[in-house]
Amino acid sequence: MLFKRHPFIAAAALLIGLAACLSCAGDPEAETPEAGLTGSGRRTYPSHTVDITVGGSQADGQTRSMVSIDDDAVEKAAVFVFDRATGYILLGDGGKPYATERDSGSFSWALPYDPSGPLETNIYTICNYGDTGLPVTDPDLREEDLRKLTYSIRTIDELKAMPMAGVSAESLTAQTKGVTLAVDKLYASFHVNFDLSDVRAAGYEIDALYLTTHSVNTTVHWFRPEGGDRATSTTNLDRANSVELRLMEDGASAYVYVLENMQGTITGASSWRDVQRDLGPKVADCTYIDLGVKVRRGDRSWQNCYFNIYLTDGDIGAGSSFDIPRNVTKTIRIRIPANGISVNDPDGLVPDYPTFLWTTGSLDLEPGGSARAEFVSHNIPLADMAITAGDPRLSVSDVRLDGNGRG
Repeated sequence: MLFKRHPFIAAAALLIGLAACLSCAGDPEAETPEAGLTGSGRRTYPSHTVDITVGGSQADGQTRSMVSIDDDAVEKAAVFVFDRATGYILLGDGGKPYATERDSGSFSWALPYDPSGPLETNIYTICNYGDTGLPVTDPDLREEDLRKLTYSIRTIDELKAMPMAGVSAESLTAQTKGVTLAVDKLYASFHVNFDLSDVRAAGYEIDALYLTTHSVNTTVHWFRPEGGDRATSTTNLDRANSVELRLMEDGASAYVYVLENMQGTITGASSWRDVQRDLGPKVADCTYIDLGVKVRRGDRSWQNCYFNIYLTDGDIGAGSSFDIPRNVTKTIRIRIPANGISVNDPDGLVPDYPTFLWTTGSLDLEPGGSARAEFVSHNIPLADMAITAGDPRLSVSDVRLDGNGRG
């Protein structure tokens, strides 16, 4: 025996071994959990608690009377953590996926880390998804699977909270204390208002009848595909209620929501006023706002005015973009000048295509009378826009009524 033959050497060896063991017990690195493997060969990662905040990339929340939601609020959130290198959901103890569902946009959660160095991840977040079932328990979930998920709506009554989603590239370590996850709204918001100062100064009364959205996309991906979502199925979705219409008459805005609809650049119209006639089916799925008002002056009868406002930008002659991206807020300001009230065409003056009639004279023409009229497009660019009688997109013609009051 070594101890009997060399007692001093054996004792020294025992003390050295004991010291080494004590040193290991006090070394934090020696206690750090290691990444393991599942039965299928996938790695598993240890976790530590991190503060999670889900924050919108656009802070322009409004609470509308038609849709009673705060469109920045996060009422429900699902979070998925993927390995950026493989595209698979990361796994923890027992092969459980790093995915969770929470009832708010601020919470603490155990996020994974790699003891050997930074863990490069893509964290996907979906907010306000209602009763939609999400694959939070699937250990074989891939990023491409999640990117196929879609959001759909048919009526505005289904919109209980603003749907949002986003992807954040995060480098996670054991020292990560907090993570903020950016999300985008799936909808665009349009604020529509009037400048009625000119027509009121000229003695006209204005009564807003309706404001609705038409050809609105019904289905988009939660996570924006390259180039965005393009409508293949549409509906007439949002509308202003009577309270908002009265407020519009006083200069306030009506707010309407439309889903992303990237229809792209469409060419072929000879002028703005001919866009529906010349483009026909090409604009069938392009989103527009339908606005109706009635006007009168003095004791004359009320005249109805209809505005079909295509949400476009650019000049139609050079090709106009009918793209409506998600997560934007736009304002459409409609100025009706005193010398150009837009009315419908009850007498069939221009029967071959829908139009607006802008007159410089009285709207109540007697049989045989005449007035100089301007026909204006249904389309207003996607921006703050003022329509004036001198707009270069207007065409001018002389209108004369026959003995029966028709053109």
